[in-house]
Parts: sequence; structure tokens; C-alpha cells
Amino acid sequence: MRSPSLLSRPWFHLSLGLSFSLLIFLGDALHFFEPQELGFTDLRFRLRPPRLPHEDIVVVEIDNESVSRVGHWPWPRSYHAALLKTLGSYRPRLVLYDVLFTEASTDPDADRLFAVALRDAGNVILPFFFQSEKPWTAFFPLAPFREAARYTGYVNIFSDPDARIRKIRLSIQPEEKPYYHTSVMAVLSQFQEKGEAEEWLKRIPVDRENSFWVNYPGDFSLFRRVSFAQLMENREGSEEELGRLFEGKVVIVGQTATGGGDFRPTPFSP
Repeated sequence: MRSPSLLSRPWFHLSLGLSFSLLIFLGDALHFFEPQELGFTDLRFRLRPPRLPHEDIVVVEIDNESVSRVGHWPWPRSYHAALLKTLGSYRPRLVLYDVLFTEASTDPDADRLFAVALRDAGNVILPFFFQSEKPWTAFFPLAPFREAARYTGYVNIFSDPDARIRKIRLSIQPEEKPYYHTSVMAVLSQFQEKGEAEEWLKRIPVDRENSFWVNYPGDFSLFRRVSFAQLMENREGSEEELGRLFEGKVVIVGQTATGGGDFRPTPFSP
């Protein structure tokens, strides 16, 4: 009688299945497939039909021209106070001022001017960053700035192994108090009811590291951008045009000048 072949034996199929499952498990645990997965994620972004950024977002950029005209960074706090005052006249809904103000400057009067401008605006989110969670070590804006700002949020970001930014960590919770990323705070600050804000947070799909994917519309060049210098010198158009540009919008102020540090690799740009 002919003996059954190896391929027809049940134990062989079981062993083959277990071995294959073990390889998949080890590959996932050791992030063996991660580069391929991230590469395909970027490819899907680029193959997707083009999208425009949200119409309510305007970027005021501290660009090379601004640094050239205003002077070397960091600038006196009086310049930031002047920008907030200028923006305030156009009634933006929110200003996310993506500049760290963690130390006192050499000009106390300028610091006071900035604190007053923050309080008068009433709609500014300031960033902080943390160095470690355990123990909790964070660098917040100066107390007068933090008290005058509407909210503070952290700006720490964590890149993938290829240095690209694809995810944002939703929140951290040291010392029994949650802190949210500035991008999340920009949305949370617009809720009037605490219950509505909590329901919105629950709907954000996060992974086991409490991070969500950034749905990039495309390259940074797609966003509506205004130079800090041009805005302060009123070279961006008439008062009516600037009013239409900023009124009711979320304004992000950040550095795009060479060496500023705010540009990071994304699926659309190295």
C-alpha cells in the first residue's frame, strides 16, 4: 500500500501554518515590514486625487524675507505683540502661534507688551514641549504668557524610522492631567460644550501609541500663506482684502526661514 505523501499529512499543514503565523508575528514585532508598509502609504497619498487644504487655514510665515528685513532670530517680543495687534484688527477665529516663549528676553518691557497683546487677543494658543514623561519635564511659556493665552498645547512630534512625519500623538497624561497637541487644541478650543468636545475626541481613530494619521492634502505650497514682513508692511493688499483673508479663520504663525526647524519630511516632501 502506498504511504501518504508529506503534503497530505495533517501535522505538516499544522506545522506550516504555525510557522507562517510565527514569521508574521515576529515580522510585525520587529517592524520588519514597516518600511514597505510606510512606502505604500506614501504611494497611496501621491496616487490619490489632489485635495485643497481647508479653506479656513491661513499661514503667516516667518520666512527668509521676514528675517532679512526684521533682523536675526530671535526677534524682540514687541514684534510678536505688533503682529497679534495687526491680526486682531482682521478678527481671526483663532491664532496658533507656533513659536516657543519659554524664557524671559533681555527686554522686560517687550515681554510685558507681548503678554498684554496675548490677553487682548484672547484667542491665541501657545506651544510648549516636554523632554520626558517619567519624570515629567516640560518647558512651558513664561507664566505671564501662559496665563494670558487662551490655551497651551505641546508641539513634540515623533517621526517614523525614515524620519518622515505621518502621525501626531493625540495627548499625553502626566500627573493625572491630560495635555493635547497644539493641532488638537486648535479644534478643541472651538467647542462651547465640554460634552461635545469629549465626543469629538472619542471619534479620533488612534493606534496603540495614542497617535492618529495626518491626512495631508498635499505639499506645503498648497496652503494660503502670507509673509510676516509683507503683512506688517501692509503689502498683501487692501484692508478689505486682508479682512476677507483672515476674518473667522485659523491663523498659524510659524517659521519657514532656512534653519528655522519647523520643516520636516512628509509623504509629499523630503
